Amino acid sequence: MNYNMIEPLHFYSYHEFVIFSSQAKELFPIRGYREKARSDALHQYQKPDTNQSSYLISYNHKCLLFLSFERKGNVAVVRNCLYQPKHSHARASLSEWLERLDGIFRYFNITCYHMHLKNILVDSERLFDEVVNDAKGILCVRHVSSTKTAIVLGGGGARGAYHLGVWQYFRENKLTYDIVTGASVGALNGALMVQNDWEKAQAMWHQIETTDVFDISMLPSEEMSDISTLLDGMKTMATKAVLNQGISTEPLYQYVKELLNHKRLTCGKPSLWLTATHLLTMEERVIHLNACDSEKRVDWLLASASFFPALAPYQIDGEYYVDGGYRNNIPVDLAVKEGANQLFVIDVKGPGVTKKYDVPLTITPIVLKSPWLLGNMLLFDTRRAKWNQQLGYLELKRVIEKKAGFWYTFDVEMMSEEYLQINRELVRKIKTFIPVERLSSKKMHIVYERLRIVYMSKASAYNLGWVILELTGRLYGLDPTTYYSVESFCQTLLARLSQETSRSAPVGLYSLPEWLTHYRQKKSAMSEEAQVARWLTRFRQDNWQKEWLEMGLLIQSDTFLIACLVWSLQ
Repeated sequence: MNYNMIEPLHFYSYHEFVIFSSQAKELFPIRGYREKARSDALHQYQKPDTNQSSYLISYNHKCLLFLSFERKGNVAVVRNCLYQPKHSHARASLSEWLERLDGIFRYFNITCYHMHLKNILVDSERLFDEVVNDAKGILCVRHVSSTKTAIVLGGGGARGAYHLGVWQYFRENKLTYDIVTGASVGALNGALMVQNDWEKAQAMWHQIETTDVFDISMLPSEEMSDISTLLDGMKTMATKAVLNQGISTEPLYQYVKELLNHKRLTCGKPSLWLTATHLLTMEERVIHLNACDSEKRVDWLLASASFFPALAPYQIDGEYYVDGGYRNNIPVDLAVKEGANQLFVIDVKGPGVTKKYDVPLTITPIVLKSPWLLGNMLLFDTRRAKWNQQLGYLELKRVIEKKAGFWYTFDVEMMSEEYLQINRELVRKIKTFIPVERLSSKKMHIVYERLRIVYMSKASAYNLGWVILELTGRLYGLDPTTYYSVESFCQTLLARLSQETSRSAPVGLYSLPEWLTHYRQKKSAMSEEAQVARWLTRFRQDNWQKEWLEMGLLIQSDTFLIACLVWSLQ
């Protein structure tokens, strides 16, 4: 799936931004000529004005647009706007570009934006809602069109409690939605969201066990406390699935039947669309659940969630259907087709197919896909459900409120003066052995590239300290479902390092990949924790040499810098 991806300017390296700006052109004559717009953009990178928000917008993983603006409530003042003319989507009329900007500002919940232009634009009266000559130039004002919001819930079985956290944030902040689309567990949660049955949904996820969903006898989840009992549970499921051509979901049928409120669903607002897959043809079937016969609603919800061959195919009117995720696990296209221009896409990393689809450039979706593993997909556990719910809540909070963090959520606003100051202090701590500011840009580019692989997001001079802080917290098992200040995070980390508290692994039932990661960290001599321990041992020696410290930074960038931070904290 291709879509507009927005990232803070300073998450890119200076080298990357220089390449972009050297080819970029001014989209609107705000500065008057290209070189002035470029130099101002580079100045904003080198000396950030925290009153301005600056972003790079990429499409299909290629930078398309640079946008810098000041925010005043729900109004934005555009200060600079450059585009990459060689991008495959660069050829567009000014009207189309403004519609794209509408989508970008809708992402930031901005209802109106304006800019001062040096020159008059052709058809400016048609393109903008208001055009006025003043002392600064030509003031052009444009109002963002009304918002039609859709929530897209991806399939993923027991990981679906993450959806609940997203819904919780919507409720607490009185956010509304017009459309819900979903596959598998996304369809089931979507039905409860459309009904607005929060209490029922929370009660379900906070007490559900595997035996409430599938016709199977197995240990309660709290007794699957190690990898051997987990493997026994998985073996039990696999055996029953093979012998019965899929496990029956009869218990789930009764469960869902009691949860549905047909009166609210028939109302049609919000609308709910789900996907199922026809077993023989493997073609996608799209169902508008609000318009469905009430006696068929439970059937279609279960058909959408029938993850064959683990679960039995579901029969409707003599035809067999299986999980909607086999053809369209994250049904973004259904939401766009129904007229949504604001998307919240929630991917819980189910095993289905993400349909190839290009989201229109007039829509800039908020996409949530946690970097954390969300547990087993077929084994339900109430403790893990609560953990996943809180994770979903905090990760949406971080995105919407522009809070710092990627693996964790901090109470600091992204790219604020406080954010930059904390980054400088953290960098000062980690440069105990290597003065990173003296390394060549080429060497630091290597370091940033290595960190990006481990961190799974952008790393640059402006967030290096934050990156290492989060990687250190992740290595020593700090809980991502806590809303941290930097002070509380460091205090928790210090307590962990001094063995005053135990490692906060994900609460509840582990998945097999999580157990393997756990054993690798504990048992392997090449684990990240072991590498950090070796660096700390070397730091205690007085005969270390600058050359091998620099080599360590370039070869083992993450563990070396984590060791530097741990050393300075202790």
